Amino acid sequence: MSEKLKPCPFCGGDAEFKEDIYVQDGDKGSYAKVSCSRCLACISDGGQWFDQESHDLMKNSVIEDWQRRADKELEKVTMFLNRLHKAVDKAVMIVEEWL
Repeated sequence: MSEKLKPCPFCGGDAEFKEDIYVQDGDKGSYAKVSCSRCLACISDGGQWFDQESHDLMKNSVIEDWQRRADKELEKVTMFLNRLHKAVDKAVMIVEEWL
């Protein structure tokens, strides 16, 4: 894996890549996953592979899926949540003044 895994899209925690390789009745396979060390969100894939190329494809697809982000949408949601947070803070201050 050449690039660093992005943080968890849900909580910002560190991501970890893990893979279990098995051989059963002469068939090779593996189970790969990327998961968050904090909230345990994960994406995984697994199955039988026949050569190094098919193994790498399966492993890389898990990593690519984790790395994919809806950056523009996330930016919009973050901006909205920041505005909402400020509005709630302001509302709390108003209510506290009334009390």
